[in-house]
Amino acid sequence: MTRLGRAFLIGAAGALALGGAAWADMSGLVGNTVVANTPNGAIKIQLHADGSYQTVLPNGSGASGTWSEDANGGLCYKQTNPAPPADRPNPFCAPGMSGKKVGDSWSQQGPGGNAMTVSVTAGQ
Repeated sequence: MTRLGRAFLIGAAGALALGGAAWADMSGLVGNTVVANTPNGAIKIQLHADGSYQTVLPNGSGASGTWSEDANGGLCYKQTNPAPPADRPNPFCAPGMSGKKVGDSWSQQGPGGNAMTVSVTAGQ
């Protein structure tokens, strides 16, 4: 994966952070796709019911691993393929995804400080 690709992957996960909740509810994300529209294209993140996830970057490269909910309402990604850079937290927890569901859409700062729109779409 290129350095730019890793930056997008890290930034996308981090950019999905909005705030915490008591316990995370990821039921609206499992089996669906989180799409982060950046100036360089769409980043797609898919959570699977077996606790795995995959991310696809605009250039077609991606990463996969496992996901879990944390006690602060966050969504935690533990990347296993490819192995993340040594200086990157693993797992990385993004607060604020609890309760998101198909049809939700929001704007926030993305990789490199650019604005992006994030949405949850049906299916994978």
